[in-house]
Amino acid sequence: MTARWLLATALLLCSCGPPPPAFGTVAPASGDELAAYSEAITERVNRATDASLYEYFCATALAAPCPADLEARLAPFRTRGAGSRLDLADAFTRLRAAIEKDDPNGISQLSDEEYLGAAYRVALGREIDDEGGRANLEFLRRTGERKTVLRSLLQSNEFRSK
Repeated sequence: MTARWLLATALLLCSCGPPPPAFGTVAPASGDELAAYSEAITERVNRATDASLYEYFCATALAAPCPADLEARLAPFRTRGAGSRLDLADAFTRLRAAIEKDDPNGISQLSDEEYLGAAYRVALGREIDDEGGRANLEFLRRTGERKTVLRSLLQSNEFRSK
């Protein structure tokens, strides 16, 4: 065996790590865990280490533990590659809005109002309040920056204290 082959094998074995837990087997993130996710919302999402974040979003977006077919359900709403935790929240938001529109594949376009309503439900687990809703909708209409609004919800004190 060559040294190069041994090094390649060792690197491969070290990078595998434990498999992610099965969907629906981890408690949803809350409290300090959500605060930590909030601080690192732009970091790359990892199914194994972010299982409780997935479960939080399943609880708020689907009102149930994550189903076994979650990855297939999220597929039409995800960006290529692993993406960030913010991208994951965006995929759940668009999935939630598509469910509300009875469009499970997300074929139809979402209005800013539909996206914002789903973002509040996914990030905060509640309906939009008048004041925050007005300000966020005005921002969306002016800029079109949906992920910026979602990020602000995910970095809010309310999200951090769930």
